[in-house]
Amino acid sequence: MAETYGIFDYRQLPLRVVAALFSGLREESRLGQKMHGVRGDRKDLLLAVIADETRAIHAALIGADYPQSITAELFENSTNNQAEGHGNTAVYESKEDFMKARYGGEK
Repeated sequence: MAETYGIFDYRQLPLRVVAALFSGLREESRLGQKMHGVRGDRKDLLLAVIADETRAIHAALIGADYPQSITAELFENSTNNQAEGHGNTAVYESKEDFMKARYGGEK
C-alpha cells in the first residue's frame, strides 16, 4: 500500500477503506502475492515453467526420473491454503466484529 497509495500505517484506517484500497492494488503487489500464496510474479512463473519443461525433456532423454518442479515450489502455499479452506473470504463491518469472530470476544 505504501508504494501505490503512500500509506505506511494502514491499521489507522477503517477496515472498509483498507479493503477498497487493497482491491485496487496490482496483482503483482507484495500484498496480492501474499494473499494468493504466490512467491513470485508472472515473469517468475513463466521462467519456472520453461525451466521445468526443459528439465523434464532432459530427464526423459537420459532416462532419469522427473526432477522436482520449480513451479510447484512457487505455488505450494497457494494450493495448501485452498486445500485447507483458507481460500474463502469473510467480510467484517468493524475491527470488533473481526475480533469476535476470531477470538470469541474483543481483545
